[in-house]
Amino acid sequence: MNSTDKHLLGWFFRNYFTTTFARLSFCFAVGIVAGEFFPADIRSFVCLLALALSVMMISVFVKYDSRRWIFVVALDFFLFGAGVVMLQQQKIPEIHYSGESHVYVVELTSTPKYRNGYFSSDAKILYAADLSEENTVGRNILLNIFVDSLSNAPGLCDRYIIRTNISMPDNHGIPYSFDYGLYLRRHGYYGSSFVNSKDMHFLERGSAKSLFHKSEQLRQYLIERYRDIGIEGNELAILSAITLGDKSLLSGVTKDYFSAAGVAHILVVSGMHVGFIFMLILLCLRHCRHKISIYIVGCSGLVLLWFYALLTGMAPSVIRASFMFSVMLLFRISGNQYRTANALFLSAFLMLLFNPSLLFDVGFQLSYTAVLSISYFYPQIMQLFKSWHNSHKIAYRIVMPLAVTVSAQILTFPIVLYHFHQFPVYFAFTNFFISAVAPVVFIGGIFSLVMGYIPYVGDIMGDILVYILYLFDWFVSFVAHLPFSVTKGYLSVVECIGVYIFILFTANAFRQWNYKRFRFRSTIGVACSLLLLSATIIVNNIFHDSYCIIPDHRQLCVNLFSPSDNLLFINDDNDKAELYLEPMWLKYNLSEPTIVTDSSLINNAFIFGGKKFLVLRNNVFKGKRNLSAPLTVDYLILDRTVYPSESLFDEFVRPDCVIIPSGMYPSRLRAIEGILTERNINFYSVDEQGAFVLRSSAEDICL
Repeated sequence: MNSTDKHLLGWFFRNYFTTTFARLSFCFAVGIVAGEFFPADIRSFVCLLALALSVMMISVFVKYDSRRWIFVVALDFFLFGAGVVMLQQQKIPEIHYSGESHVYVVELTSTPKYRNGYFSSDAKILYAADLSEENTVGRNILLNIFVDSLSNAPGLCDRYIIRTNISMPDNHGIPYSFDYGLYLRRHGYYGSSFVNSKDMHFLERGSAKSLFHKSEQLRQYLIERYRDIGIEGNELAILSAITLGDKSLLSGVTKDYFSAAGVAHILVVSGMHVGFIFMLILLCLRHCRHKISIYIVGCSGLVLLWFYALLTGMAPSVIRASFMFSVMLLFRISGNQYRTANALFLSAFLMLLFNPSLLFDVGFQLSYTAVLSISYFYPQIMQLFKSWHNSHKIAYRIVMPLAVTVSAQILTFPIVLYHFHQFPVYFAFTNFFISAVAPVVFIGGIFSLVMGYIPYVGDIMGDILVYILYLFDWFVSFVAHLPFSVTKGYLSVVECIGVYIFILFTANAFRQWNYKRFRFRSTIGVACSLLLLSATIIVNNIFHDSYCIIPDHRQLCVNLFSPSDNLLFINDDNDKAELYLEPMWLKYNLSEPTIVTDSSLINNAFIFGGKKFLVLRNNVFKGKRNLSAPLTVDYLILDRTVYPSESLFDEFVRPDCVIIPSGMYPSRLRAIEGILTERNINFYSVDEQGAFVLRSSAEDICL
């Protein structure tokens, strides 16, 4: 040991800092999680940072080997506190929605995407006319613009004066459903807004200033180049997503098909796409014989990698891949050995340092777990087929892409189930086909942009790509329509952790099985982790109660369910309410709902928890007289189409409480509330008070 290594600082840089970025990333990530789910006074964590930093500085001068752990522990606490503080500092403040419109000057910071009759774009607030709204200046919002004509379509960097109210979407008040507002907040949005053309005034058409704006303009230009060589429709949407990372042209049906087939990752530019470029760079390096040429090609390759990352939007998966391949390229140029784990965790640490909220991004989670899973399990799987390397070379080459696909899914499937509540059954079969076609599509798409300027050559390449993309799309659609192509399920956070513990112990048992002295211990570990996982699933899925839920949905939606029944009162079979309610149904293992769309009174009356309910869908009592006693109910649920009238509550229905669902017209809502207040009838507004949830311990749903 030299003199430098006698001090802790030298030991740290030689051993800890160069081999354990996993520990750095882990401690920082734990701090981020703590800052998100266990908010506390930020001053206490600032004190923790100061204390840990002081201990680290003092321990640098410790010369005894037995005391070096002090520096490491202090560093762990420092990173933990830094994670908490940085996330708290970055958090977007919550909006106190008042319902009032204000005047803002905004600039569109992304290319507006047209869908469902409106344009959607990121926007930055430059000015707020109301002094009380000055805290919104500089905030990013998601702006949805309704225009009367496509000729008035907004563009990147355009500036507008708008009158609107900014709010943050919620999860419709449905338990276990996707919280869109939380998603926007974690991605840096202050809120979202809908603006009609009459409430906005065009100021000026701006020009791209930043590199991100210029890269987005270039991306749109390249998409137009695809159109010039004859690629249109769904083929253009798929090719733009694969080569340029632009998913704005993809339809919802196409996304669903790719997801059901288990190849949705092909539509997101990730390590595989960056790997194609990296392989081209290595191909060029093989033909370099002199150091100068190696340096020139290597530096050009680095520029190309990061130019492509910028062009495709700098997604977390692209940054991770570009960073890793950049490190590999630098080591290849210098002739040194390369450690995958170091580059992987170093890139994760730097990305979280730049944006701590990335830890909760699905793409970030899937990207890093996929690489970890492949790097650990792929060698283990291929070890089972090592005898085929010489005797069955063709079979061995077929097994290789399948092994990559399976190994990637081992650690990613719990995250997929947790976020998307479904898992593609035929993923291995589909990815085997994709592994052969995707490089052709990617390289063909890149070369068509270069060769498209040559007369006739571009048209020929465009025709070939259209044919390949058509077959590609047809194959994915075919797999998605196969029986049982998707398995649906629900995993909570606790269950997800339990699955990972079981995978960890099982993988450890396989590695230690050849050592007889470790077999018993490994078996006990697998058995205990399996029991823990089973107990977690059973406890999390105990369900004996019944629920009546009226979510914050723009249309009438009443859901009644118990362990044996599932009823859904809606007005239209095509209503998207099921998308929001499905996670809750999967959580409780409920069957598909019985949908009630009939508007007759007899089919819209039910008893729940000993209380009488009536769903009034239309103005059935309008213009009529009732000579008998009015109908008494505990809860009356009004659809937004019901017109308020005094006779409704005086002659026909006398409720104890009126539930007013979301989406009621403001003028009609005020009229109903006025009538109910005069008659001392309680009312519950879903718009103002959130989802109506009634729970009963007895299974007594009666129609």
